Amino acid sequence: MDLISKSLLILLVTSFLVTPGSAETSLSQLPDPLTLKYALSLADEAHPDLLLKDAERLEAEARQKEIESDTGLDVDLDIGVYATDTDRVFFASRKDHARAGLIFTQTFYDFGRTDSMLAAVEELKHSRELAYHDARGQRRLQIMSAYFDVLLADLKFSLYNESMAVGYVNFDKAQDRRELGQRTDLDVIRREAEYQKLRVARYQSENQQRETRARLAEVLNRPGQLPATLSMPALMALKNKLPEVELLQQQALEKNLHINALRHEIRAAEKDVGIARDSLGLELKGRVEAYGYESDIGTTDEVSAELSLVYNFVRPDQDAEVAAALTQVYTKRAQLQKSESELRQQILSLWHQAEELSVQREAADVLLQLKELELEQSRALYEMEVKADLGFSMTELTEAQLNSAKTDYQLVLVWYKLDLLTANVEMDMNHRVNHPQVSSEVNQ
Repeated sequence: MDLISKSLLILLVTSFLVTPGSAETSLSQLPDPLTLKYALSLADEAHPDLLLKDAERLEAEARQKEIESDTGLDVDLDIGVYATDTDRVFFASRKDHARAGLIFTQTFYDFGRTDSMLAAVEELKHSRELAYHDARGQRRLQIMSAYFDVLLADLKFSLYNESMAVGYVNFDKAQDRRELGQRTDLDVIRREAEYQKLRVARYQSENQQRETRARLAEVLNRPGQLPATLSMPALMALKNKLPEVELLQQQALEKNLHINALRHEIRAAEKDVGIARDSLGLELKGRVEAYGYESDIGTTDEVSAELSLVYNFVRPDQDAEVAAALTQVYTKRAQLQKSESELRQQILSLWHQAEELSVQREAADVLLQLKELELEQSRALYEMEVKADLGFSMTELTEAQLNSAKTDYQLVLVWYKLDLLTANVEMDMNHRVNHPQVSSEVNQ
């Protein structure tokens, strides 16, 4: 069975094992309440983003095995039954003949060509490995972002739910005062319009709660498992100190996974150029044939061996191969230069965002303290039966909490993006994606 047939068989068996039904039954149920730590622990489970990168890595490994097999021992079995004209076979009286034989071929030495090809594919493997781990980091970023979106949707619902309640109270009071002649029809309809506006926003925020939970379930590869409650995470990244932007840019250019993956691709492409330029195919080969022949006059055995030095003197397509390989080098170098430029800009933009969000966070904390004190004052006046709008103060406090949380989550995501770009995220670099049939055993 050749390499292509084996690959097709593996794909067929894999597609049979990883069916939609088996994937669903192997996935664990989300806990209630769901924590960010648990959500992030699911980042390495089977997911299309990781499976695609893992397939690219496996493709490079398959290419390596294919190259190694080209210089391995090749054994062929040749069995044949044939007929000949009796007049052309000496001493033969019948036309039936048979043969059976083994043919052994081996490439002993190809003067460095295989070593060069293996070196090129090794660089490609390193590139695919880094791309895979970069995808793992992006998965964690997706999970964090989706998790925070749910928390913000819950706060927004609380805000609009309280606002709608306050709007209804104001509308109801306006109706009562109109009956007493203290409000006009215009005042009442204004209050009702405001209440209806808040009512629409309240139902929109309720739908957003479900949508964000559905998106989180999809990101966690748990479609249909909408988490009911989420725990508030400890945001340790808020204590980080912002270093100089030049230091972050330098670290990113040195350690960024995507950048280093491109560098390995360039080295692989450069080796391909050398292979194309020195591809006249000088090879030292050995061949052994052992045959047995059977005919009417008896059985005959024959063994032959040869050692040959093959030199492909003329290759008309060599110039085209060299040009194609050089094109890949130039393309990859241009991609690297562009990616490095974009990386520097990304670091600068995120650095500015972190700086601005840190200032916004200080302002949000002060505003939050103010609204808490104003609520306490309103509550005290309300208990003393002094005129006070307690509901309005509670709404303002909830809005301040929403803005504060939004700023915190944005800052945490900015810090994580900086960590990803500078390869400052600790991950097991030997880790592989957990396929559904494996994770079922672990979860049990």
